[in-house]
Amino acid sequence: MLLRILAGASFVVLMTGCGGGYLSAPRVAGVPQSIHPPAHKHVFHFTGAAQTLEVPAGITKVMVVAEGASGASCVTTNSTYCYGSGIGGNGGFVRATIAVTPSETLYVYVGGHNGWNGGARGKGSSSGYFNGGGESDVRQGGSNLKDRVVVAGGGGGGGSVSLNSGGPGNGGAGGGTTGAAGGWGGFYGDGGGGGGGTQTAGGSGGAGGCWQNSCGHDAQRTSAPCRECGQGPGGAGRPGKFHFGGQPSLGGSTIGGAGGGGGGGWYGGGGGGSGAWSYFGPSFTDGSGGGGGGGSSFVEKHAGHVKHIQGGAPPGDGKIVISW
Repeated sequence: MLLRILAGASFVVLMTGCGGGYLSAPRVAGVPQSIHPPAHKHVFHFTGAAQTLEVPAGITKVMVVAEGASGASCVTTNSTYCYGSGIGGNGGFVRATIAVTPSETLYVYVGGHNGWNGGARGKGSSSGYFNGGGESDVRQGGSNLKDRVVVAGGGGGGGSVSLNSGGPGNGGAGGGTTGAAGGWGGFYGDGGGGGGGTQTAGGSGGAGGCWQNSCGHDAQRTSAPCRECGQGPGGAGRPGKFHFGGQPSLGGSTIGGAGGGGGGGWYGGGGGGSGAWSYFGPSFTDGSGGGGGGGSSFVEKHAGHVKHIQGGAPPGDGKIVISW
């Protein structure tokens, strides 16, 4: 029999005792080879509610692949004031193999692009604001937050821009053992980005914007409170918590840009700070909002074949795949 071998490909040939052979699939560089591909696969998409899976008889291990949701698109009660936005951060990617018991129930929570499952949401403002993405997780032994064994963090929401501001801050990517911090616009008056969630604490809230040059324009400054030369400093975002992203600041008026919400996670990312606003006659000048921080991912310590990719999930709602 004549075999044509492609350039750059290698093969594994298994010889039988009778002299026959079986040709395997091509081995591609950088792609792990699966000796025993999973025979069963269950895919869970976002529904806005808990889902369950009963472990079949004879199954003692399952592989979980989880993707967190990305920071959401613009949400506004008055689109007149939603002039632009930062980009929401992508959610995290997690893969792990966990031990299971036949007939036990696994609880599956798939995060939403709308913030369901831990992502922080805006509270309503005529300025545009952005939700943090929800985290995706599998719970074992119960359906409480403490029962989570695999978590893929959600991305932070991008900050909003309104009226005369420069560009707003992008949301931080979710995932990894520490989520990425949200960005800021880089201009006087812009709100600071929220910090990323970690394994032990939520991300810090982003600082509110300030126009006074003497206070500096470092978005994460820790100096004394500013003496505002205008009429409205920006507000600080709230820090993230266990599971929950921090609420963004919507500012002291409808003019300053609002911050983006923190992404949900093992610990959530911090909310973005809002931009300052001032009246330098004859018009208002305002700063844009900072992006929300990404939530952290988590895998229980006895799991195997663990892999984390910060921001490794595609934009949109999360997803979970369980296979064996």
